[in-house]
Amino acid sequence: MVTIKTSPLLAKIAQISTIIEHLRDGKIYTILVLACCILRCRSCCLNHCKVEHECVTGEKAKSSTVYGRFKRIFQTGKGAKVHKTVFVLILHLVYPFISPYLIVDRTEFTIGDRWVNLLVFGVVCKGVLIPLVWQDLGKRKSSSQKERLILLDKLLAWWKASGLPRPTLSLLGDREFIGQTWLMALQRRGLTFVIRLKTNLRFKVWYKGDLKDRTIRLKVLEKYMHKKGLNHMEIVILDELILNFVVVPNDDANAKEPFIYLITNLDDLSKVATLYRKRWQIECCFKHLKSNGFDLEKTALEGAHKQEILFSILALTYVLAIMEGILNDYDDTVKQRTFSNGKTYREKSLFVFGLEILKPKVDNMKLLLRHLKQLLIFCLKQFKYPHFYYT
Repeated sequence: MVTIKTSPLLAKIAQISTIIEHLRDGKIYTILVLACCILRCRSCCLNHCKVEHECVTGEKAKSSTVYGRFKRIFQTGKGAKVHKTVFVLILHLVYPFISPYLIVDRTEFTIGDRWVNLLVFGVVCKGVLIPLVWQDLGKRKSSSQKERLILLDKLLAWWKASGLPRPTLSLLGDREFIGQTWLMALQRRGLTFVIRLKTNLRFKVWYKGDLKDRTIRLKVLEKYMHKKGLNHMEIVILDELILNFVVVPNDDANAKEPFIYLITNLDDLSKVATLYRKRWQIECCFKHLKSNGFDLEKTALEGAHKQEILFSILALTYVLAIMEGILNDYDDTVKQRTFSNGKTYREKSLFVFGLEILKPKVDNMKLLLRHLKQLLIFCLKQFKYPHFYYT
């Protein structure tokens, strides 16, 4: 396989910035080869990717040899190095376009008898979710408060190490991402949040400057609020933190519950319902990485570190498509269309629009490396990141 010595474009990328310093050049090259193969065949199945290898690299090799090279990417057991490199690279590419919303969710599927259960945190960028950190929980159950905090702290630490300023992030999550210790931890880390609550939960109430001794079920509290014409009430976490309990109408036509219960530490409660609806953007991201994009569910790779590496490669490939859509004026190019339900949508998603432009641009490794180099230089010149250098 071509190495760094015969790949001057990769050497040039290494000169542009120190953000890819966490991996050896040969490892980066092999990962980018696999990413290019995934783009060509629209699948992360290694058996499909190996067929594209000769077109991508210009190198003739046996299928078994190529398959072995791809497998070795995942056999190091050191997924964190690949993950961190991709995290920093993605953050630099999307940073100028991000909104200060952090979304948490899970996606799960099976490989044989084993469940892959990916916990993902990501930021919103031009109305789509960009995954930043992820972990295969190795179980079918929901994540624990401890597992979430470990992954969140990884995101915050890597963001700080990237050298890019971190805005005040608002965390958005569904009703499985609850727990009083978790909410207190978010407050202590300087994050605002809007998280949906289960209707059967109980909390102590702070009312008229006084803490009520007994816990009250949220269903009962919602009925009291409706009777009194209140749009929110204050509830107490761990006898220490006062948060706002907000009830908003459920606008899902097929919903079994007429109201959505939300908990937040935001002061401006008029934004709560709008912010929570942004959480659905992570579902679109999962769809693009699965059936509508790269067939994540078709992988046969087993093991948490292998899933971490594979998701890193897919996330980078996904972000390259998103960036292509953004830089080619998606909002002005793709027309809106009104459907039978009365709602207006774009005729193509930002991902599909960007992917259609990206694929012919990065049809082989030479084109992919040139494209990546141009993106990094664009970030340098356009946004003047102080820790970039270019010679």
